[in-house]
Amino acid sequence: MVYVRTLSSKVNEIETMIYNKTEHPYVERFIQKPFIDSDKLFVLHHLYEKSSVKDDLKQPYIVSIMLVQMALDTHETIPSEFSTPMQETTKQITVLAGDFYSGLYYYLLADLEDISMIRTLAHAIEQINEAKMKLYKNDCVSFDSFVQTIEKIETFLLEAVVHEIGMDTEMFSIIKQFLTLRRLMTENEKWMNGQVSYIEQFARQYLSHLQMEQYVKEEMNHFKEKFIEQLKHSVVDIELRNYMCEKLNVTIDTTAVEEG
Repeated sequence: MVYVRTLSSKVNEIETMIYNKTEHPYVERFIQKPFIDSDKLFVLHHLYEKSSVKDDLKQPYIVSIMLVQMALDTHETIPSEFSTPMQETTKQITVLAGDFYSGLYYYLLADLEDISMIRTLAHAIEQINEAKMKLYKNDCVSFDSFVQTIEKIETFLLEAVVHEIGMDTEMFSIIKQFLTLRRLMTENEKWMNGQVSYIEQFARQYLSHLQMEQYVKEEMNHFKEKFIEQLKHSVVDIELRNYMCEKLNVTIDTTAVEEG
């Protein structure tokens, strides 16, 4: 589907703008080009296009919020005790890069004089970091708790924005499932490829070796089936539905559901 593989020109324009704002020669000497979560950018752009926010303000808000997401994602690349160690210089620069992106978002919103949004995003950052600590410490006592923690990390920032702007919460409920399932599938794929994965860390703590793979597979399938069923009956428009289906490799029609 061409639409999904090549995001709309507006989304590409915003992505280029973000890269231009975050260019820093010294930082790029030590760490890779900043990661922009294209799925969250697409979703955020879609939400703002459906909102009542003035057209000339949509792009600055999207850029600001994605800078927050970039700061969170950059800090998350710093290795935990389970990961491959990172050189100290690279680690320090990575922390500073994340702080740099965070400072940019604050500057942009201050320029818009939107103190309420600044407070909303600051609260979201605090909540997400608390959820990340729970994940890092492997404090999830059940798979449901693990999924809820992943959901908070992946969706709380955008959910806070949805409530702040008064966007469509019914549409966002299916978006939450999409982003959560996407992260779960990524973590599971890492595990299957022998990479460090939070799913593996959870499973090893609570299950025997023989139980782990089968249990996680069953839980993942259940979560995916639930998402597909709700998507079939949701109010999500065709544009967003097609995007999520292709990203998760599922096909949905009115008579049957089949995995792609």
